[in-house]
Amino acid sequence: MFAPNFTRDELIHSNTAKLAGIDNTPSKLDNDNLQKMSWFLQALKMELSARFGTNVLIRVSSGFRCFDLNTELGGSKDSDHMRGLAADITCSHLTPYQLAKFIEDEMKPLGYKQIIQEHGRWVHIGLMEVESRLESLTASKKAGQLVYSRGIHNV
Repeated sequence: MFAPNFTRDELIHSNTAKLAGIDNTPSKLDNDNLQKMSWFLQALKMELSARFGTNVLIRVSSGFRCFDLNTELGGSKDSDHMRGLAADITCSHLTPYQLAKFIEDEMKPLGYKQIIQEHGRWVHIGLMEVESRLESLTASKKAGQLVYSRGIHNV
C-alpha cells in the first residue's frame, strides 16, 4: 500500500518516457521499493508540516526509472532509481540546501542510504533495501565535470 500523499503514478511518472515511448512499468520488487519510498516521503512531509505548517508540498521530479529510461536520462548505471529506491524532490517551503539539511538532521531515525543536494536545484534521496548508510553529499559541476563532496553544502 502506498502512502496517502505519494501515489504509485506520481513515483513512476516521466514525461521523457512518454515522449520516447518507453514503458516505465516497475516490477513487483521495484513496486514494493516504491511503496517504501512513498512512506519515507510521507514521514518527511509530516515532519516538515509539523515544523513549517500544513501547506508544505513535496514535489517528486523523478522516481522510478526503468533501465531504458535511466539510460535515456544519462543516469548512473547502478542508479537506485532503477530499483524504486530513489526519488528526486523539491519542497515548497525550503531551498534544496535547506531541505537536504532538514533530512540530514531530522530523518536519520528512519534511515536512508544517501541524500544528495544536487546543483542547488533538487534533493536526491536514496533508500537502502535493508540497512541504512546515512551518507550526505553535494553534487556540483567543476570545470564541466560532476563532482560529489561529502556533506551538505550551499551551492
